[in-house]
Amino acid sequence: MKNAIYTATLALFFIVSLTPLSFIPVKIWNVPFHYIFLSATVSALLVAGSLTGKRPTSFSILVILLLSVFSLSIITSVDRSNTAKTIASFFLRGLAIGLVAEQIGTRGRTESFMRFMVFCGAALSFLGLIEFFFKWNPFFYIAPGMADCAIPGRPGMLSTVGHPLPLGSFLVLILPVSLAFSVNSTKTINYLFFVFISSCLVLSFSRSSWLSAIVALAVFFSLQDYRSLIKKKYSFFLFALPLLILPFIFFQPARKAIITRTNAEALYNELFASHRAASYVTTAHILRKSWLLGIGMGNYPKVYETYRTPGTDCRFFTPDNMYLRLLSETGLVGTCAFMAFLIFWFARLWIYRYDKIIAALLSGLTGFLVNMMAADLFYILLPQFTFWIMVGFSAARLTELSHDKSIPVALRN
Repeated sequence: MKNAIYTATLALFFIVSLTPLSFIPVKIWNVPFHYIFLSATVSALLVAGSLTGKRPTSFSILVILLLSVFSLSIITSVDRSNTAKTIASFFLRGLAIGLVAEQIGTRGRTESFMRFMVFCGAALSFLGLIEFFFKWNPFFYIAPGMADCAIPGRPGMLSTVGHPLPLGSFLVLILPVSLAFSVNSTKTINYLFFVFISSCLVLSFSRSSWLSAIVALAVFFSLQDYRSLIKKKYSFFLFALPLLILPFIFFQPARKAIITRTNAEALYNELFASHRAASYVTTAHILRKSWLLGIGMGNYPKVYETYRTPGTDCRFFTPDNMYLRLLSETGLVGTCAFMAFLIFWFARLWIYRYDKIIAALLSGLTGFLVNMMAADLFYILLPQFTFWIMVGFSAARLTELSHDKSIPVALRN
């Protein structure tokens, strides 16, 4: 049973990461196809996983508690029907797949799934690089609505995600995992995967993703001593780094984009005079209405026009900050519950940071959480899906490590 669920989960991740599922212009009973497909598939996987007889774990209990606290926002919701739909979507597109991953995860499966994620990330990155250099993406013909998401003058690529920032956030999640497999391998393909992923991340021109990647890599290198490995793999870095620099030497659009995106005035405006900066004031206005339980999950766009302040963009009904959106929609109670969940879980991961997979997962998740200050990433399918599936597999990995008798008792406890 677990093997079948694992294979189905691999296939589902392949579909979610390498197809523009959210942009497929098909509806059934006036409901977007991807909602029906994901809801049915994840529900089936979750039910099948529960039939394996595995007892509830601390992770599954925490996930259910988190969902319950978020559900309290329906009490003060400005649109209860929309909140109910959003909570169901948040569960099926995120928390539920995390539970599935935790149910089926073993040490071998966790590592093999991480390798598969790197493969999908490299394939997605390769498609993005083709799009960037040759202005061609096959999905623009299959899902025309995706091409319409391109912002005029915005450098970067859409790949299968639809925007450079969530694309970059997904790559930040898997970048440390890819690096871990690269520096511990003699296979050229692992190096090539890392080059594709890091190149696509750089050429996404997502500044928040650049910063998040630096944070993720800093955490990764601080957790383990890779100095000796880097010395042995110096040829890899000599090979990889020039490939990252070449586009800025020979490709004029890349040179122009890097100048535009790193301009000091543009950076200042982004931090202090932008839509994102003004969203802090908008959030404060919303909290005056309902600070305890929020306005209900999914309802920020519904009150945006009422509470938005000068400087916010009237075209985008979002704070472009997941923490501000959680605070607005679930109030102080929901936000504190989410932060408590993160602190508890990351503290557990920290105990087992000596394990290379845990170190890579911890690093990628940390970088992603930094990037959530620049986008509502829990409302975008691929980043949300990947984040929770990585959290789920980290839970499975922790369970195995905690029962490994070869590990010192001090670490197992």
